[in-house]
Amino acid sequence: MLDPGVIFGELDPISLGVGALLLIAGRRLFGLALGVVGFLLGIHVSQRLGLDLSETMRLAVGVGLGLAGVVVAFAAKRVATTLGGILVGGLGTIWLAQPWAVELGPWIWALAVFGALVGVSVATSLFEAALVLITSWVGAGLLTQGLDPAAGHRVWIFVGFLVLGIVLQARRGRAKRES
Repeated sequence: MLDPGVIFGELDPISLGVGALLLIAGRRLFGLALGVVGFLLGIHVSQRLGLDLSETMRLAVGVGLGLAGVVVAFAAKRVATTLGGILVGGLGTIWLAQPWAVELGPWIWALAVFGALVGVSVATSLFEAALVLITSWVGAGLLTQGLDPAAGHRVWIFVGFLVLGIVLQARRGRAKRES
């Protein structure tokens, strides 16, 4: 029998719970999705800038950007979709490129910009589909992070969750349109 500890590390129940919610009902929870992305961006940027910030300050930056994402999501959904596409495309590309970050060096940022451009073009041209894609991407990322898989399984688990989220939300949207 396969030992889950071989594939998965320590489980993170918060990432698993929020990730599952976004994967299943992400289109309805778009504000939450942008809040989560804003929070993760705030944490990531505050760590990468090399500033001497306490853990509390890093969390405050993350919470601030997370709240900004929620406010933007409710105030201007189209603008929020564009920003979400940029953030998810850029952060998702960085996240997927982590195994090759050392080899890529500073080019990882160019790759992130490319991912952001792809994310924003998808988000603005396919608004409804973008909601499904963005929330599925964030949900899949959180679920994968929450499971903490071994490096060799990370991308495949992420892609599996991403496809599952897209299929579940697309079916729900189709059923809603038919009724």
